[in-house]
Amino acid sequence: MINFSPATRIFVALAPVDMRQGFNGLCNRVQGVLGQDPFQGHLYVFSNRRRDRVRILYFDGSGLWVCAKRLEANVFSWPKPEPLAICAHCGKAPEKIGQECTEQLDYIPARLVVRRIVRPKYACRCGEAGVQVAPLPAQLLPQSKLGLGLAVHILLSRFDDHISYYAIERVFRERHGMVIPRQQMVQWMAHVATLLQPLWLVLLAHLKQEAYLQIDETPVKVLDPEVQGRAATGWLRFYAVPGGDVLLDFQDTRGQRAPLERLQGFHGTIQTDAYEVYESLLKVIGTLKRIGCLAHSRRKFYQAMRQGDVQAVWFILRPRDLYRIERLTREMTPEERHRLRQEHAPAIWESIRLKAQELKPKLLPKSTLGKAVSYFLSEYCGSVEAFWLGSTMRLEGWISALSPARLR
Repeated sequence: MINFSPATRIFVALAPVDMRQGFNGLCNRVQGVLGQDPFQGHLYVFSNRRRDRVRILYFDGSGLWVCAKRLEANVFSWPKPEPLAICAHCGKAPEKIGQECTEQLDYIPARLVVRRIVRPKYACRCGEAGVQVAPLPAQLLPQSKLGLGLAVHILLSRFDDHISYYAIERVFRERHGMVIPRQQMVQWMAHVATLLQPLWLVLLAHLKQEAYLQIDETPVKVLDPEVQGRAATGWLRFYAVPGGDVLLDFQDTRGQRAPLERLQGFHGTIQTDAYEVYESLLKVIGTLKRIGCLAHSRRKFYQAMRQGDVQAVWFILRPRDLYRIERLTREMTPEERHRLRQEHAPAIWESIRLKAQELKPKLLPKSTLGKAVSYFLSEYCGSVEAFWLGSTMRLEGWISALSPARLR
């Protein structure tokens, strides 16, 4: 604690000061700007331009002190920058009648800190009773330097902001002066993933209580040390409830094993593409039903259009009427949504089906448009059932239909 003598005076620098200045810089300001000797035992107060940070320089007889403070949600009340003009009418000095407040949106950069836990050791001087020391508090990862805040930051940076470990390592090194190898971060996150697995299983059990799930998978590149010279292919499968939770499941194969294991105990309807694995699940899990996804059908017509087949354009534009119905029903109750679909959707679906049946005999089965038409007709019944026979089911069940906020 600092004790001040009655003779201590306070000098305030009205001009803003760079808050990065240390002992020597502040001493030079006291001598050059305030015209004082910084070693006389007085307080010298400096502030930044926004008046939300202050530094105080003080000499206590044995050394210099530099004290700093930063306000998070307010500002320091600063003295008037210059003498106020005397009133020309009455000759009196102006009095304070209020204040002008200006707010600025600012950013406080994150910082790395080292938390040191000190545990005193106790022992009898006879040396026969051993050493006593308090137990170490619970740690996120025993025998690791990883703190909880740092673990959360790396986890969100890598898997929510999609920043590579290499970039995270560079940020720590260049902005914080701390070297944390990416290999170390990978090992940390592997342990954290193990700690989070019970929550993942609870989320899976919660999803399986629903009557309707959307499922889709997408390939991802994986750096596998057993695969030499190239990146391996993994599969990220999504299990989702529209407007609700989304569960991600990574596997090294696209086969039946993983979805069969995940859907054990689920009694309801899944919405997928026409991948044969999902059809095979129906034979193993007797309580399972499957409906189709319009988005996958429409995507195949889009591929045909990109190859120059203008006949595919109609199949891309016509389903827009179905999506317009969906936008109208977004805030409706299930009963209102079902009624509006029954009124407007059947005619649209029927027009698409008739157009596809009319066009199919004229197309080569192996052509891109021929495959698109065949795919749509094979999935037609399931797609129709998904849209207007159910009030809670959606047009599509693939990844792009999921809100980005829900994927995080």
